[in-house]
Amino acid sequence: MFAMRLFADCLGRTYDMATALSVCALMMVVEQPLYLTYSGFQLSFLSVLAVGMLRPALAPPDKKLPRIGDLLLASLAIMLFTLPVQLYTYFEVPVYAPLFNLAVLPLVGILLMLGMAALVLFPLTPWLAGIAASLIHIILGFYSEGSRFLGKLPRNLWNPGRPGAWQMAVYALLMALALFMGKIRYRHRIGLILGAVLMFGIKTGGGLTVTFLDVGQGDCICLELPDGSAWLFDGGSSSVNKVGKYRMEPFLKSRGIKALDIVFLSHGDSDHINGVEELLQSGRVEIKLLALPVTAKETGGEGFGNIFALAGQKGIPVLWLQAGTEWESGGVHAVCLHPSSDFSWRESNACSEVIYLSYGGFSMLLTGDVEGQGESALVEKLYEEKIDNVTVLKVAHHGSDGGTREAFLQQLFPKIAVISCGRDNRYGHPHKALWERLSEKGCDIRVTAGEGAVMFRTDGRVLKRY
Repeated sequence: MFAMRLFADCLGRTYDMATALSVCALMMVVEQPLYLTYSGFQLSFLSVLAVGMLRPALAPPDKKLPRIGDLLLASLAIMLFTLPVQLYTYFEVPVYAPLFNLAVLPLVGILLMLGMAALVLFPLTPWLAGIAASLIHIILGFYSEGSRFLGKLPRNLWNPGRPGAWQMAVYALLMALALFMGKIRYRHRIGLILGAVLMFGIKTGGGLTVTFLDVGQGDCICLELPDGSAWLFDGGSSSVNKVGKYRMEPFLKSRGIKALDIVFLSHGDSDHINGVEELLQSGRVEIKLLALPVTAKETGGEGFGNIFALAGQKGIPVLWLQAGTEWESGGVHAVCLHPSSDFSWRESNACSEVIYLSYGGFSMLLTGDVEGQGESALVEKLYEEKIDNVTVLKVAHHGSDGGTREAFLQQLFPKIAVISCGRDNRYGHPHKALWERLSEKGCDIRVTAGEGAVMFRTDGRVLKRY
């Protein structure tokens, strides 16, 4: 587009921004149609379109704005036009970006001229081209450092989560009305634009949402409760590098979850806790309470890596869960079934924390890696508490044949069994014998290795599967 503008000036022709934008987009899409799906392509063209279309609509009528006011409106227009793409792709937007753009936008023209000069001068006088390139490096360095500085400011990001299709559609409709609805009063236009933005802040769904994240060979289950709170059960992987940064954090951002009210850690194996350790170290997601099995209390959390120490450093309280501990939030009732305070078997998997949750007619059992003596004790507790016919069972130990035995299934008769394991894992999970046991009980078997994240939503009566 910059080259077209230069040629138009040289030829004495009128430059039309919309035409130039269309020609550039067409040339790129003809070469590579998939550019249409790239966020970089979408953000670039929407930014230019915003300056041409939305910027004039934001300006107060019959008022001459100073240069800085004009730049601020251009920056706001860019942010508004690119907002749906930013939220859908990255789940958050930088709040202070329009202010930073006051320094960025005036330098764009200089940056383009320097780039053109470097290209032209390099074959003739490389040292002059080097000076131009150095100036470009300084300007881009300013952009980079400025962005880092803004990222450290408090409340620098707005994170409503990934918008739904209806929110995107309503946003587009309100923006179209603001721009093209003939003669419309300025305050009404601004009201429509503000209403369009606020649409993204509306939380939809309600009820209880349960997501078994695809973390490869590991476990991570997130509960979004009717009252807006969020619980996390385990969070780790032995097959995905930096699972906290690249799987767990993006998911939490996509759901607009900024804080976890409780994080339950079933036991100390790394494939259940290393992602939570990353969350604690980064501090980008607030953790309000850690719930660990009571069997780890005697050793002061030994076996949980750095998690216990990190919790102490950050002032996060630790709740030692034991059989019989129960609580309720947003209509969701939860009770710890295992281990008991006098459970003598100290093998890690056998001591796994087991939580039973109910919400209306929906019930779920989260089992960690419980097996062996731990599963035997659990079966007795299930019989004692008269817990059976659960809606969803998180199959223990990623589908190992060492757990979820016949007596356990005979007591529970789960409708849905979810297995969290990695694709082509070296352990052969889920094991064939276990699969056969689940199939014989008529379970609907869901495996993260094959279908990715497994999500359920319920109002306590109807269960929807995604």
